Amino acid sequence: MKYKTRRIVWISFMMGLILCSQSGLLLSFNKKVRVIADSANIYLEPNKSSTIIATLDKGAILTLGSSRKFRRIWNYVYFTSKISGLTKSGYIINSLIEKLFRVTKVITIKGGADEHQKSIGPKTHFRNMSWGMSRKEVLELQGKPIHQKKSQGLYIIEYQEKVMDMNCFIGYIFAENRLAGAKYSFLEQHRGKNQHINDYKMIKGLLIQKYGRPDEENATWRNTLYKGDVSQWGYAISLGHLEYCTQWINSETEILLRLSGGNDEISLKVDYTGVKVKNLVIRAEKKSLLDIL
Repeated sequence: MKYKTRRIVWISFMMGLILCSQSGLLLSFNKKVRVIADSANIYLEPNKSSTIIATLDKGAILTLGSSRKFRRIWNYVYFTSKISGLTKSGYIINSLIEKLFRVTKVITIKGGADEHQKSIGPKTHFRNMSWGMSRKEVLELQGKPIHQKKSQGLYIIEYQEKVMDMNCFIGYIFAENRLAGAKYSFLEQHRGKNQHINDYKMIKGLLIQKYGRPDEENATWRNTLYKGDVSQWGYAISLGHLEYCTQWINSETEILLRLSGGNDEISLKVDYTGVKVKNLVIRAEKKSLLDIL
């Protein structure tokens, strides 16, 4: 009886060692998953209101960036961009993928909307970028831009994408070869000019979901000719009579949403500035001004 007991203990011990060994080997390889839906969106943040980085077709293979889930249903993954051919990262809903490996352990982190929530993956500030990155690092992650220029001592690289089904220029702003700011410049020009106000409100709502209540919000009338007629407010913006601004400021980033216009055109932009690298922008602009003088 004692012999049988010792044998069972020994077999259990050896099986434990084998399982541990297999787990170690499994963790040393990249864990792959496959898209099982007809199409699947990859989001910048684990939130459906976040920016869509890419849309992948059924059968696309991704690599898990973490064995953990965020807010129960999100996986952090790496994938190859169909446009640039470069590796990018983002979040995908768990139900849209199947695992191509044997699951040994699942760790779930419960997420909430408060400031104590734990995030998975590298800390980013704008899309999948971090303030202070070099131009080379951003180009490696984002691929070849459609335009590059130098303006007022700053170097800007631009891409054109669709954001929330709207055509948009996405610009990365560098000061002293460090990513110091970024922007969305929406290109839509609606025939019904009040639609621009609706676009502004939609983007504002999404930013509120992500950053909370704004620190400042203004609707500024420079000419009150159409102030009494709400149906003409979009037209008033196109003339430069009315401007909307909403601003958020946190420890990492300043965000400014602005709807303005002039010469019968309307501009809708979201500007992001890295708080800790903002001084680089000021220094670069001052240097550029001195060079002109």
